[in-house]
Amino acid sequence: MERFLKGIIRSEYNFKHPEEIFLTANKKNIPGWRWLLGLVILLAACSPNLGNFNTPVFASPSADAEPILTVTPAATFAQDPPSIWLDEGVPAQLREKVPTNWSVASAKKNADLVFTPVSPASSVGNRLYQGTWVFCLVTSFYTVTDDISFDDFRAIWNGSKEDIRIQMTDDTRSALVAVFGEPLGQGIQIRNKRDLLAEKNDEESWAVVPFDELVPQWKVLSINGESPLDKNFEAYGYPLTVVMAIMQQSPVDQNVKNIISALPKTNRDSAKMTTVLLTGTTALARGTALQMEEFSALYPAEMILDVLLEPDFLHISNEVSFNPECPSGKPLRIGGRFCSRPEYFDLFKLIDPEFIELTGNHELDWGAEGFLYSLDLYQANQMLYYGGGRDAAEASQPLLIEHHGNKIALLGCNVMGPDTDLATATTPGSARCDMDKLEDQVQQLRKQGYLPIVTFQHFEVCDIAPQSSQKIDFARMASAGAVIVSGSQAHCPQAMVFINGAFVHYGLGNLFFDQMDDVTREEFLDRHVFYDGRYISTEILTAKLENSAQPRPMTDGERAAFLTKIFAAAQELK
Repeated sequence: MERFLKGIIRSEYNFKHPEEIFLTANKKNIPGWRWLLGLVILLAACSPNLGNFNTPVFASPSADAEPILTVTPAATFAQDPPSIWLDEGVPAQLREKVPTNWSVASAKKNADLVFTPVSPASSVGNRLYQGTWVFCLVTSFYTVTDDISFDDFRAIWNGSKEDIRIQMTDDTRSALVAVFGEPLGQGIQIRNKRDLLAEKNDEESWAVVPFDELVPQWKVLSINGESPLDKNFEAYGYPLTVVMAIMQQSPVDQNVKNIISALPKTNRDSAKMTTVLLTGTTALARGTALQMEEFSALYPAEMILDVLLEPDFLHISNEVSFNPECPSGKPLRIGGRFCSRPEYFDLFKLIDPEFIELTGNHELDWGAEGFLYSLDLYQANQMLYYGGGRDAAEASQPLLIEHHGNKIALLGCNVMGPDTDLATATTPGSARCDMDKLEDQVQQLRKQGYLPIVTFQHFEVCDIAPQSSQKIDFARMASAGAVIVSGSQAHCPQAMVFINGAFVHYGLGNLFFDQMDDVTREEFLDRHVFYDGRYISTEILTAKLENSAQPRPMTDGERAAFLTKIFAAAQELK
């Protein structure tokens, strides 16, 4: 009582001790019964059985009035940990962050807090928290289909389209029910997480998974052209977005609100995502140089410029050095001794690659001077290079970057030579492949938290299937801990496989080079996605070369035929 009186009684009198109340009352000649009545009211205010009241306050006395006790209603504070009701659709990532001393209510109506998925269009509930949860429609990586309509997805959910089965865990189903209602028919199948898409190469089996649980072996299908892998993705315009909400049914104190406000706001945070686009051979020489002289230095990129500018990091494997002594590409210069005129560097300024790979076997065709000149150009334009350098030590150094919390390392080397193109202790050139050293580098980088990407200038074959030496070297790097192993040597595109969870693409084909045979015109551009310190997905883009210099996106028919051919070969490699 003494603590109560000290802390909450305020008037024009400055009471230092509770016992002074009586002394002061006597000095002001307050009748004893009125003081006793005031004290009873004070005691009643302290009683938990008589309601919750604000701090009692004495009104300021005037010359003609006695002090009067008044009370006002107060905010309610929950002193005990709250009870919370958890819907089955709340993701484990959020469930795990609910404090263990909060009691889990068995019935929604009895809980202080209700944690449940709701439709993004819903405005129901007094929400203390709202999180945006994005789900992805996925299927086997070796699937030709890229996109479905939202109408088709709804038809599967409602049981009116029976040729496709969509798998999901029970909690994902519960989350989607908040948006779509209960599924009908046999289109929705419940699986354990480890069993999702366990069937091999089944294009009729799809799955829905949370964005943050993607793995590279799954292909993400866009819906009405919208994919969560896109950098400009808008969650609230995407059909598989669910809001996770905490609704307040009883008042809770500020500590509880602080805990709730610290919950993750989304499972797809663009500030945690990094994209890297790997491309094939670039050689601004011969027929490509001729077209650049005829049209402009920017001509090769005009049809795919948006693709090249979209990723956070663009990789270019430039096999030919820029050289002030390089003669004009017009008239056409045939032969295999290549150089690029400095004017052609305007193309690089346009597409702005962050990474330049230097493992190519034509880097020193015109001597070391052009190669060193090129390194200066790259550095002056903030383009980072790897797989080659001013000497063997620099050439073998990994390129390390950190972006949005993702630590990525790029390493590359030249398997095929020639020796005159390879760096030594005192001369510049491409990095010679020392497989033991490369394996050790990859292992050490993984221990340091990096996600290694290894690119090879390997032996060239115009075959979808790789040579045995390719398979051995690529598999060795995948087993060492590389998350991506990619062939930069291939003028003909090759197949891809997964080894120990790593994406192994034996050859991407050309990017900017003049070869116009049917198979050399087909090109891959691999867009790799990293999220929250993990490699989660690859989107394979396809192009076709025109006029010896200019790639363009494949038509739907061209892409389907190309992928069907590549995927069939990939199945033979497993």
